Amino acid sequence: MPTLALSVDLGPNGAWLTGQVADEIATIDVVLDDGRVETVTPTEGFVLVPLPAGPPPKRYPPERYPVEKVVGRDANGRQAAVYRPGLRP
Repeated sequence: MPTLALSVDLGPNGAWLTGQVADEIATIDVVLDDGRVETVTPTEGFVLVPLPAGPPPKRYPPERYPVEKVVGRDANGRQAAVYRPGLRP
């Protein structure tokens, strides 16, 4: 399994960041497309994060994600991996 096995799932009223992370990942920083950062602690290696809805009426088109990147950090806060939606690691 990759260190960050994540995906962004788009819906009509918002989006979700979902997936699994390796055991060494203690937290993830979700960097949103507007620059805000949400720090999330995985639960037993799983991540399920609601993301803000895109602007109406189209919400998020397939080529645009509400997440710029996700940074996985170890227990010491060091960057261990980076996930960028739409790009393969």
